[in-house]
Amino acid sequence: MKKALVTGATGFVGNHLCRRLLAEKVSLNIFTRRRTLAIDDFSAQGAKVVHGGFADEIILQEALVNVDTVFHVAGAVSAVQKKDYYTSNTASTAAILKFAQ
Repeated sequence: MKKALVTGATGFVGNHLCRRLLAEKVSLNIFTRRRTLAIDDFSAQGAKVVHGGFADEIILQEALVNVDTVFHVAGAVSAVQKKDYYTSNTASTAAILKFAQ
């Protein structure tokens, strides 16, 4: 693996995955909606952090540049409405598949 993209880096699984990949010296892009201390720490360790949402196709394409492995671990585990699960889980996966090569 030369370069990986991780979604969901602010969650439990994504956070641990990013730490492991960085420890193994994998070149890492992180696609995230929000800034946290962990995201700042990953950036300080050399990860490229791309802020945006899955509906923003231009930003998502930027996050996928030269990536050969995608770890899509972002998703909703709770939501008020059923459509929120769809948007967070199904639509986000479809967006990544649209641009991943």
